[in-house]
Amino acid sequence: RWFAKRFLHPSIVAPYDYVFVWDEDLGVDNFAAEPCLDIVRRHGLEISQPGLDVTKGPAPTYYITARKN
Repeated sequence: RWFAKRFLHPSIVAPYDYVFVWDEDLGVDNFAAEPCLDIVRRHGLEISQPGLDVTKGPAPTYYITARKN
């Protein structure tokens, strides 16, 4: 939250439709932005987080971020 308050001033992010804020421990090697953005657009989300697949890799730190079947 402090990062957004300090660096994501409205005058900086205004030209963009979406802003991704990555956590330092997030691996993004296999992340595809377009499918994620398709869901965001389809549902009119203003803030979102991709669900983590607990069957692929380590368990998420917070289980609320785990994808439900």
